[in-house]
Amino acid sequence: MNFVLRAQTLMLVIISWTRLARAEGQCYLDDTESECALCWITLPGQVPILRRCPEGLILAQWITPPPRKLVENQQYQIEYSLAVSSEVSSYIIPASGGRGSLREVWHANLHSCVRSRGACTPFVSDNPGLSTHSRSTASNLSTTSTESFETATFSEQLALPEESYVIIAHLRVTSSMNIFDNTTYTACSASSPEQCAVYDIAIGKGADVEKKPINISYENAYTYLAAVVTVLLVVTSSFVWALYTNKLDRCFKAIFNDTVKHLCQFLLSCASTTAYTISFRTVVLKDERLMDFVPLGYFCTIVGWISLLVSFVFLAKHTYDDRNKQILRTKAVLAEEKSRYLQHSNKVKARRRLEILVSSCQGMLFRDIPFIATQFYVLSVVSSSSTAALFSLMASGISLGLKSQDMLRLPKAYKNCMKASQNLRSADISSSSALRSSMRSRLSMRSRKWMKPNNRSPSERKEKQPWESRKKRTSPSVPISETTEPSKGARDQNGCTGKTCTMAHALCYES
Repeated sequence: MNFVLRAQTLMLVIISWTRLARAEGQCYLDDTESECALCWITLPGQVPILRRCPEGLILAQWITPPPRKLVENQQYQIEYSLAVSSEVSSYIIPASGGRGSLREVWHANLHSCVRSRGACTPFVSDNPGLSTHSRSTASNLSTTSTESFETATFSEQLALPEESYVIIAHLRVTSSMNIFDNTTYTACSASSPEQCAVYDIAIGKGADVEKKPINISYENAYTYLAAVVTVLLVVTSSFVWALYTNKLDRCFKAIFNDTVKHLCQFLLSCASTTAYTISFRTVVLKDERLMDFVPLGYFCTIVGWISLLVSFVFLAKHTYDDRNKQILRTKAVLAEEKSRYLQHSNKVKARRRLEILVSSCQGMLFRDIPFIATQFYVLSVVSSSSTAALFSLMASGISLGLKSQDMLRLPKAYKNCMKASQNLRSADISSSSALRSSMRSRLSMRSRKWMKPNNRSPSERKEKQPWESRKKRTSPSVPISETTEPSKGARDQNGCTGKTCTMAHALCYES
C-alpha cells in the first residue's frame, strides 16, 4: 500500500512538472521573491493541474514571512493567511481531513524543501534530507472588515538545520465549482468529497539556514590564560627548586609512582563516566531516532558506574596498604623476623600490583570499550554533535590506551604473585625450623648446666643461683663492689693477684 501511494505521489509530481510550461505564471518556482500564489486543481477523476491562482478570487499571502537568513535550530514564528472572495466561498465544502471535525480550510502547514533537490510542491512527501513538513492544522473562513473576502489565518514555529531551502505555505480547500471555467459539481458534498474539486494553494520563499555564530569572550580567555600561566610557573619553580636542592630524584619518584598513576586514571574514568551520563540524558533520551538505543544506554551507564565503584575500592585499599607499611615493618623487626618480613612485603606488593591490573582490565572491558562503541553510534546518528559526548569519547579513548598496557602486564603480575606466595611459605617453614632448633639448643644447654656435678658446699651453691648472680653482677668469693686495690704480691683464694684478675674471675662466674 505504501509503495502504491509513493508511486502515485511521484506520478503527480512528474505530471505537475510536465505542465509547468503551460502555466501562465510559476511564481516562486521561478523566483523565490515572488508574491503570487500557485493553485493545483484536482477535478473529480483527473490529475492535478497547475495554474496561477486568480488574484480576485483566491489570495494567499505571508503575514510574517520566513527571513532570508536563518540560524540553525533556532525557532522562528511564521504567519500566513488565505483569503477567498465571497463569490467562491459559497461553493466551499467543509471537510475533515481525517481529524473528525469539519473545516473549510482542512489542511494548512509549512513545507521546507532542500533547494538543490528539485522543485518544492505540495505533493513532495515528508522525507529527511528532501523535505520537512510542519504539523497540519485546520480552520474556518471568517468575515473581515472587507466584506468581499473571507479569511483564515495560521501561525506556526519553524526551526531547520543548516541548508538552503525553499519554504512554502500549503493550504487545501474543497469546492463544488471550478473557478477557472465556472463548472459546478452537483454531486459534491461533505459526505462525497471525491466528487468535488480540490484546490492545493501554495506560496513560497527562499531561505538560507546558517550555522549558529560562536560568541568569543576575551575576558574569559584572559582568565584561562592567567590560570594556565600560573600553573606552569608553579610547576617550573618546583622543578627548579628540586634541582637546586638535589631532590630531583625524589620529585620524579613522587610524581611517577604507582599511587599517583592510578589516581590519575581513576579521575579520568570519573570524568568519562560523568560525561557519558550527561550525554545520555541530553542527547539519547531527547532524540526520537535513538529510542531503540535507550535500554542499551541505561545498561552501559549503570555498569559503568559499578565498574567505577570497584576501581575506587581497589584504589582505597592500595592507599591503606601504603599507610600501614611502616607499622608492619616495625612489628616485623621487633619480632626478629626480618627475612619473613621481606618475603611478606614482596607478596603484598605483588598482590597489590595484580589487584590494580585486574581493576584496570575490568574498567577497560566494562566501561571504556562500551562507552566508545555506543558514543560512535550516537554521533553517527545525531547530526549535531554534543560536547559531553565528544569529551566522553576522548576521555574513554585515552583511558583505553593506558589500560591496554596494563592488560599486557597482567600475566607477568600473576606469575610474580604466585612466586611471592611460594617464597613466603618457604620462609615460614625455615623460620619455624630455626625457632625449634634454637629452643632445643637452649633447653639442652640449660639441662647440662643444672645436671653438672658440683662439689661445693650448699652455702656456696646457694650463692651461685643464676638469678641472684645476674642481678648482683658480683663474684661469689670476691664482690666487685668490695674490691679494692690489692697490695703487691697479695693473692686471693683463687690464686689471682691484682684487680684485673679478680674482675676476670667475677665475669667468668657470672657467665
